[in-house]
Amino acid sequence: GLRRTSVYEKIKEGSFPKPIRISSRAIAWDSEAIDKWIEKQIGEGK
Repeated sequence: GLRRTSVYEKIKEGSFPKPIRISSRAIAWDSEAIDKWIEKQIGEGK
Protein backbone atom coordinates (compact mmCIF):
# COMPACT_ATOMS: atom_id res chain seq x y z
CA GLY A 1 0.00 0.00 0.00
CA LEU A 2 0.86 3.66 -0.10
CA ARG A 3 1.78 5.72 2.92
CA ARG A 4 -0.48 8.63 3.79
CA THR A 5 2.17 11.17 2.76
CA SER A 6 2.61 9.44 -0.60
CA VAL A 7 -1.13 9.56 -1.25
CA TYR A 8 -1.29 13.29 -0.52
CA GLU A 9 1.79 13.98 -2.64
CA LYS A 10 0.14 12.15 -5.55
CA ILE A 11 -3.11 14.10 -5.02
CA LYS A 12 -1.12 17.35 -5.13
CA GLU A 13 0.61 16.20 -8.36
CA GLY A 14 -2.78 15.30 -9.85
CA SER A 15 -1.84 11.64 -10.24
CA PHE A 16 -4.26 10.27 -7.61
CA PRO A 17 -8.02 10.91 -7.23
CA LYS A 18 -9.00 13.70 -4.86
CA PRO A 19 -10.85 12.69 -1.71
CA ILE A 20 -14.44 13.65 -0.96
CA ARG A 21 -15.15 15.25 2.41
CA ILE A 22 -18.02 13.34 4.05
CA SER A 23 -17.97 15.18 7.37
CA SER A 24 -15.87 17.76 9.17
CA ARG A 25 -13.48 15.02 10.33
CA ALA A 26 -13.71 12.35 7.63
CA ILE A 27 -12.86 11.94 3.96
CA ALA A 28 -13.46 9.14 1.50
CA TRP A 29 -12.65 8.29 -2.10
CA ASP A 30 -14.97 7.36 -4.94
CA SER A 31 -14.42 3.61 -5.33
CA GLU A 32 -14.77 3.80 -9.12
CA ALA A 33 -12.07 6.48 -9.32
CA ILE A 34 -9.77 4.34 -7.18
CA ASP A 35 -10.47 1.23 -9.29
CA LYS A 36 -9.60 3.19 -12.45
CA TRP A 37 -6.40 4.47 -10.81
CA ILE A 38 -5.41 0.90 -9.88
CA GLU A 39 -6.10 -0.34 -13.42
CA LYS A 40 -3.96 2.49 -14.81
CA GLN A 41 -1.10 1.58 -12.46
CA ILE A 42 -1.28 -2.06 -13.53
CA GLY A 43 -1.34 -1.03 -17.19
CA GLU A 44 1.76 1.11 -16.69
CA GLY A 45 3.55 -1.72 -14.89
CA LYS A 46 3.85 0.12 -11.57
